Amino acid sequence: MNVAEQSDIIIVGAGAIGLCSAFYLNEAGFSVIIVDREPEKSEATCSFGNAGMIVASHIIPLAAPGVVRQGLKWLLDPESPFSIDFRFDANLLTWLWKFKKAANQRHMEMAAILLSELGLRSRSLYEDLSKELDFNLKTKGILMLCHLDKTLEEEIKTAAWVKELGMEAKVMSREKIQSLQPGITVSAVGGVHYPLDAHIDPNAFMSRIREYLLAKGVRILYDQDVKQVEIKGQKVTAILTVSDRFEAEFYVLAAGAHSPELVNSLPVTLPMQSGKGYSLTIHDPPKMPRIPALLIESRVAMTPLENKLRIGGTMTITGTDRSINQHKINGILKSIPKYFPEFNSDWSEGVDVWVGLRPCSPDGLPYIGKFGKVKNLVSATGHAMLGISLAPITGKLVLQIIKGQKTEVNINALSPDRF
Repeated sequence: MNVAEQSDIIIVGAGAIGLCSAFYLNEAGFSVIIVDREPEKSEATCSFGNAGMIVASHIIPLAAPGVVRQGLKWLLDPESPFSIDFRFDANLLTWLWKFKKAANQRHMEMAAILLSELGLRSRSLYEDLSKELDFNLKTKGILMLCHLDKTLEEEIKTAAWVKELGMEAKVMSREKIQSLQPGITVSAVGGVHYPLDAHIDPNAFMSRIREYLLAKGVRILYDQDVKQVEIKGQKVTAILTVSDRFEAEFYVLAAGAHSPELVNSLPVTLPMQSGKGYSLTIHDPPKMPRIPALLIESRVAMTPLENKLRIGGTMTITGTDRSINQHKINGILKSIPKYFPEFNSDWSEGVDVWVGLRPCSPDGLPYIGKFGKVKNLVSATGHAMLGISLAPITGKLVLQIIKGQKTEVNINALSPDRF
């Protein structure tokens, strides 16, 4: 094994969370090394293939009232947006039990307030980052489109709640939505426009921030699969890969869906399951929305990225399985004409399907904070579908935690020790 490499901070994971953490730590004067299990050119992490939406309006966590009942119905449909890869696994059963317990009104109300605060602060930080990194932040908002009147009624209630938390929300008729989407015919019964939401091309963002960090002296090392975490007393003393040993004062766990396996030898518990999702990126489609849209009943996201249209969706609770379920892809493509009747699935012919594993906690909230029994290990993982959206605020919080400062958001409910 090579001689130990030393730094103030070692970050495990070079996704958006890890890179944003490195950005703020480097800015504060810390020396930083990032290690990642994937090859340098890999785009396997969720930071690349996601819809690129920055959604301060997304205040309802995965664990919410009614989710379990709806999820059970979806299990009967192979093309539904939700499924579970059932297996004899104690971790999965424990996760499902904790998820069911968290899916209540009280938890949802607490989580909504917290997610709105995190989302708004992250949105503001993205504006600051875009001036420095020039990754073309788009601030046109996000549209929530409904195919059914019943769903629209629920979305209107959510919009009222979002407004109570300090965000703008505009309920819109089909005609008004059409005026915002002149490039493609809209057939939704109505929807809600959240003007404060935004979007980016996640590939462009990842490229710009990596270039910036490398220029600032941050080391990003790929093909570094962590095999062992050494601990003495209540502190990590080193992390070991196949060929290298890394030592630091603090360690940041930002490895997404792979985070639990990295701490399974430590005296901590980090319940997590992977939420498998897919996306397709269509170049130069015949027609394209101008503003990103979430197709509510189908749980499908559509994001215009310059001359590309990215379509993503589904949530399959799984382990580390990255195989592609064609039924799910069919479900995504078949659902879109309900909202955009001119869309044709033939547009996606020959397009590679991207698959990613989102890190999902049982209560739908990320794990951000120090572990009580491992004093120099900071968790920054478990963001599910909000990794890109909350990456800047997570990075800022990591800096404040490591410096021993009062965090700008109360993160008690995000403690990695909460289970």
